[in-house]
Amino acid sequence: MKNSMRNSSIFIVLIIFCTLFLSVGYAKIDGVDLVMRGTASIKRTGLFIDSVTYVSNNNANVTGSNINDYNDMIMNSTIVLGNTLDSTITYKVTVKNNTADTMYFLDTVYEHSASFYSNDDITFTLDGLECGDYINPNGTLSFNITFKYVSGLANITNQTLNSYLKFKFSKDKYNYYEDYLSLNNACANTGVALFSTANIDKDFVVGFELGTNTYSQNMTPFSAKNYTNGNIGFAIRYQNRNRMQLEGTAGTQSYNVNNTQSFEIRRINKELYIGTNGAEPTRVGSLASATAFNTLATFGCSLNNSGNGERFYNGIITNAYVRLIDFYYVAFDANGGSGTMTNQKINMGESVELTANAFTNTGHTFLHWNTQNNDSGDSFENGEAVKNLVGDGQTIRLYAIWS
Repeated sequence: MKNSMRNSSIFIVLIIFCTLFLSVGYAKIDGVDLVMRGTASIKRTGLFIDSVTYVSNNNANVTGSNINDYNDMIMNSTIVLGNTLDSTITYKVTVKNNTADTMYFLDTVYEHSASFYSNDDITFTLDGLECGDYINPNGTLSFNITFKYVSGLANITNQTLNSYLKFKFSKDKYNYYEDYLSLNNACANTGVALFSTANIDKDFVVGFELGTNTYSQNMTPFSAKNYTNGNIGFAIRYQNRNRMQLEGTAGTQSYNVNNTQSFEIRRINKELYIGTNGAEPTRVGSLASATAFNTLATFGCSLNNSGNGERFYNGIITNAYVRLIDFYYVAFDANGGSGTMTNQKINMGESVELTANAFTNTGHTFLHWNTQNNDSGDSFENGEAVKNLVGDGQTIRLYAIWS
């Protein structure tokens, strides 16, 4: 009798335990399965600052400085430097990419105002993070940020900086990006030569938005021209107070400034397209006759024959970017057949159908393409959509396989 009661008690306890586990110990929150073992965590999604840790300083106020409030990719910092011009403080920032995309670093964005960046006497440098650096899916990237006084500062009048810094990443790889350019007889050098030997065959996208400005004739918001050899390339400049003009290899076209706040410029297969105010760019001319030159593209000015800035844009430009689009070639081999097929240019990251077979081979039927002439490599169907078959600037050869 005692054993029976004991067994019944154990059975009841087991039922209660299982019921509690099913109702409390196991939960499903927003599609995430959790087993409660004292603590629980949910995998954070997206791109975010995972941690910021102190590294070192030189005569800075470490206890008064802190970076303990960061939200996704925006970092709230209070920095207190010392009373000497060589004062610095360094932190390590780790970014986590919990997305399915490779994320490219574009820029560090902040607004020069008391609310967002309170002290222009203090600047910062990044060590281990440059434009174009990337984080693989589900990967991390760490870099150091060092705060210091600006070069050439005569006297220290304010040792404290309160700032909100946003580290801007994108799944699109831009060669240059700047959210905010305040220009006054200055060039914003993109570091990108759109017409260099390495880049002249690449498609590109350029964009910018016009802000307030102090008008002067011929001032140039964007230029990618070589003034040494007959104005090769192109630029956007002011004709007069009310009109802007495209000039250069692709010809000329005017735009009403009063109605134009933004530009998007594309080179597609050596044709130039321009869109304004968010409209889809339309063809304005050809760049096919342009020869290679190494003049860098610039926002806020054009570069003269000596490489010095002129035709300055005195004002504000926002959302300025230059993106070179890498590409590769597909070469087609008749592999015993006859006929000709031109190489197919395919931009990196794009899914494109292979050019349909144009070869013939008397008495044989075309089967497919292969990376080896004996059909021992990778095969592709006629007109199959392909993506990133090889790296930037490379050529892959596909052989016709016959029955």
